[in-house]
Amino acid sequence: MNKKIILWSGLLPAVLLLFSLLVFFVFYNKYQEKTFFYYEQGTDNIIGELRKIPRYSKNEKNVKVFADELILGPGEMNLKMIFPEGTKINQLLIREKKLYIDINNMVLQSDIIKSYNIGKSIKLLRKNIEFNFPDIISIIFTINGEEPDIVKTE
Repeated sequence: MNKKIILWSGLLPAVLLLFSLLVFFVFYNKYQEKTFFYYEQGTDNIIGELRKIPRYSKNEKNVKVFADELILGPGEMNLKMIFPEGTKINQLLIREKKLYIDINNMVLQSDIIKSYNIGKSIKLLRKNIEFNFPDIISIIFTINGEEPDIVKTE
């Protein structure tokens, strides 16, 4: 009788440990921590903000989720959105380590251009992607399918 109690008292913690490790590895890998860079309100200072976002098996989906979160804006009130509210990604593709990203023309609205420097916004978008996805070697940026002049010069 004592041998059964000793066996169970040693077996039960081992089973619980294995179960805990299994749960940890299954759920821990569902999220990844990324750094989101935004301009500080009223300055040109760039501030990083750590955030956990879902992890997917395809890199293209990881970049899409990251870019969507980036465009939604910062969590901290002292940081400025990269693009104006209403900006959305039309298309995002990765081919041969090149990222093709197309956004809607919300950034070209006349009243919005006054409060956003589109060149700086695109530059910061590039910085975010290059920092968080170093395997991407080139970024082709378009607005409604056309490469704007501001991007061609950079």
